[in-house]
Amino acid sequence: AEAASQQQEQLGNKLKETKPHAESLSGRIKSISSALKSIKSVTDLADGMAQTTARLNQMNDGLQSTGQLQDMVYAAAQRSRTAYLQTAETVAKLGQNAGNAFSSSAETVAFAEQLNKQFVLAGTSQDKSAAATSKLTQALATGVIRGEDFNALMDAAPNAIQTVADYMGKPVEAVRDLATQGQLSAAVFKNALLSATAETDEKLAAMPMTWGQVWQTFSDYALHAFGPIMQALSDLANSDMVQNMISGVIGALQVVAPLV
Repeated sequence: AEAASQQQEQLGNKLKETKPHAESLSGRIKSISSALKSIKSVTDLADGMAQTTARLNQMNDGLQSTGQLQDMVYAAAQRSRTAYLQTAETVAKLGQNAGNAFSSSAETVAFAEQLNKQFVLAGTSQDKSAAATSKLTQALATGVIRGEDFNALMDAAPNAIQTVADYMGKPVEAVRDLATQGQLSAAVFKNALLSATAETDEKLAAMPMTWGQVWQTFSDYALHAFGPIMQALSDLANSDMVQNMISGVIGALQVVAPLV
């Protein structure tokens, strides 16, 4: 009985000695996990930038380099108080799916800028503006804005519909009837927004910036400034060095995990 008691005491002492080391190891693993999450956030951003660059490159008409097109999109995003990646996505979708509706990539960017501004003036959420943009892109691709497209745009940016009505010299209800009958040209919508550029810009300039817009402007400035670094990270993703490093980390975790 005495021997068993001594063995139990020795085991308890060993567990006490081991506990600080286990806690230290656990703390280090948690720190590594936290660092990996931060790294993933950066790499996710780099992936987003790389995909956006690729899509802009695909719709670029060649009158400017992809870098110059990115600068155009960035400037349009800043002027319209809209996130760069969101604006770039709009430009890419318009260019890839409805490119024939525009005379150039520059006109595509100009239209996306005016569309952004209409959404900002209407106070439209990003989700709703994205849905309306998708409908509009489909309409521009077919050349006709139909009733369902009209309703989506009316819900997201009634001011844009009013701009179209003013351009056509018709009341909104008459424009709605044309859309319902499949007789509202998508080109008219495009031309209406572009022709109202000065008026729309004036209205947006008169609207005070929100703190959210200020932060977005700053974030996009930083994103644009660190663009080359994001591209370098994207290029690094498929390198042998990174692949070997990942294999090494996974191997180390497989050894350590059973000890925690």
